[in-house]
Amino acid sequence: MKIQINTDNNIKASEALVERFSNEVASALENVSKHVSRVEVHLSDENAAKGGQHDQRCMMEARLEGRQPIAVTEEAATLDSALHGARKIASAGDLQSVVRTMKAVAAANVGQYEQAVRALADYNRTVELGLGICFRQTMSEEMGNAHFDSADAGSPVAIVFGSDQGLVGRFNDEIAEFASTFFAKLPVKPKVWAIGERVDARLVDAGLQP
Repeated sequence: MKIQINTDNNIKASEALVERFSNEVASALENVSKHVSRVEVHLSDENAAKGGQHDQRCMMEARLEGRQPIAVTEEAATLDSALHGARKIASAGDLQSVVRTMKAVAAANVGQYEQAVRALADYNRTVELGLGICFRQTMSEEMGNAHFDSADAGSPVAIVFGSDQGLVGRFNDEIAEFASTFFAKLPVKPKVWAIGERVDARLVDAGLQP
């Protein structure tokens, strides 16, 4: 949390004043400091040398991450009294409510991420089972083929995963380009398996026959 103290031309912003007011603000917002990115304090003397009972003004503005700033203003006879009144921002209902909302949203997001991780684990297991079946069927077919070329035994196999879903941009293009560049560096040309019709077409265009 960054704290900035500003004064008008009628108030001298001495180091002692800035330090004292910064400490006051930090103490007032200690409980919610991790949710506040910046606090600006504006001190002004409305009547300057003329004096007055409520001519010292303290306006404090707290900026929360991803939220609109919250501000309070207090006028008093002295700057200390004005600051003390402005410290109510620390217990203002709006600020506390925003913080509670942010915590609730964060907790909800965590739950969604955890659910997504579990779903990905299930998806990964499904893909593993599917590939296992494909490997077994392919090996059975090749073992039963009278024209099976033993020279192909031990040849590398590359599986390229694409996406047939919409709104994936250049995903399939970039996957195909990467695969083409990577395979070209290999001493032995691998047998390519394509997962997805779109990436299959991109691989064919790149000179790779899945």
